[in-house]
Amino acid sequence: MILHLLLSAAMFSSFSPDILLNKHARNFRLQSLTGKTFMLKEFRGKVVYLNFWATWSKDSKDELMVLADLQKKYGKYGFTVLAISLDNGKTRILKFLKKHNIELITLWDRKKRVARNFLVETMPSSYLIDRNGRVRYIQKGYHPEKLKAIQTKIEYLLSEPTTRKPAPPVMSYKPVMAHQLPGMNSAINPQ
Repeated sequence: MILHLLLSAAMFSSFSPDILLNKHARNFRLQSLTGKTFMLKEFRGKVVYLNFWATWSKDSKDELMVLADLQKKYGKYGFTVLAISLDNGKTRILKFLKKHNIELITLWDRKKRVARNFLVETMPSSYLIDRNGRVRYIQKGYHPEKLKAIQTKIEYLLSEPTTRKPAPPVMSYKPVMAHQLPGMNSAINPQ
C-alpha cells in the first residue's frame, strides 16, 4: 500500500484534472492487450468513457463490471468505454479480466504517460468525452450511488449532435432526467 502511494505521488501531477473540463481531450496512442493500436481521435463522433484503473484497486473491479454493462446498454447508440490499465504486468491484467469476465476495449498505459496527461489523481478515475472530443465530466474514484447520474450524463451527451462549437461541461451537482431537458422526450430521441 505504501509503495502504491509513493508511486502515485511521483507519477501524477499536482494540478487538478478539473482544468481539463470543456477542453479537447489530448489524443493518445496505446496498445490493447491483443496488440492492436488505438488512438483516441479514432473515436471522434462517439461518446467515450475513458476509465483509468488497476487490478490492485477493488473499486476498479467493481466499476469495470458496471462499465461493461453500460457498454452493452449504450454501445449501439455511439457510446464506447476505453478501459486503460495502469498495471505493470500484462499477464496480471489478462488474468484479472478473465477472472471477472469483463469485456471492454482494454488498453495498457505501461509507462503511465496517458495517465499523467489526464492528471489522474486516484484509482479509478474516469473522463466522459463528448462526440466532439471535449472532456465534459470527470469522476474521481468509484461511487455506486452516482451511477444513475452518470447514465443521465451519457444519455444527454448521446443526444447532442456533433458540432464544432465548444460545449459546456456537464455539471455534476444535480442530476437532470432526460425528459426534463427542453425539446427532449428521452435522452436518445430528440423531439
